Amino acid sequence: MLFIDARKLGRDGRLLYSLAAKKMVHYPDDDSALLESLTLEAFEPQQPKMTITADHGRLERTGDRVWIEGHVVLVREGDAKVEPLRVTTDRLLVLPDEGIARTR
Repeated sequence: MLFIDARKLGRDGRLLYSLAAKKMVHYPDDDSALLESLTLEAFEPQQPKMTITADHGRLERTGDRVWIEGHVVLVREGDAKVEPLRVTTDRLLVLPDEGIARTR
């Protein structure tokens, strides 16, 4: 059962990404939030869908930066241009508005 489900839409109303987590704790002093058991899905235009799952995460700068940690699994679906991709790591930095995901 999910307790948080946030979505960002583009100017045209299309879903760009969604974030779901079992628990979120917000810290108003720096506007950050800690997440437990999260799933981040990205629906970039003209790109295959990407899904990231992990044990924990931290939203910074009102969601401009997302640190994802603990059993991180990134799966990008394949299409006519690119092969499917699966990456596992301990830590990942995601910049959702820029369409960037980086490991250490």
